[in-house]
Amino acid sequence: MVALTTLEVLPRSASIDNMANAATAIERKAPAKNHGRYHEHLRMQAIMRQARAFALFLDGKSLVEIAET
Repeated sequence: MVALTTLEVLPRSASIDNMANAATAIERKAPAKNHGRYHEHLRMQAIMRQARAFALFLDGKSLVEIAET
């Protein structure tokens, strides 16, 4: 299945007046205030989980035990 972008779907479902307004609304959308911090936090959590899994692996735990942890 191919995902369609907003601009590909919009012309099929909107009037000509709405299409002109939608393009400017999409361009003017401000970025979220915490967007960068949110993703940085998620990356840090993933790195910590990987480090914990690797430490368990080095301790001789099985993959099943690591997954359960």
